[in-house]
Amino acid sequence: MKIRILLFGQVQEAAGRAEMELENIASLAELRTILSQKIPLLTQINYLTALNQEVVKGDAGLKDGDEIAIMPPFAGG
Repeated sequence: MKIRILLFGQVQEAAGRAEMELENIASLAELRTILSQKIPLLTQINYLTALNQEVVKGDAGLKDGDEIAIMPPFAGG
């Protein structure tokens, strides 16, 4: 099972890339733990997580082909 992770803003800069793929991740909680190990900046900033283009607060299960976006909070007007 593969998932695609898109990185934006400070997270992209800290990771040195705009996207990555990971395998065998069962949930957003597990993904956040793995990403905070790979990108230590995540433990220091607030960020939003979107699953298949919908912002998700809390945990959710993942399946093959899911797309996750990690981005800084944004304001709209």
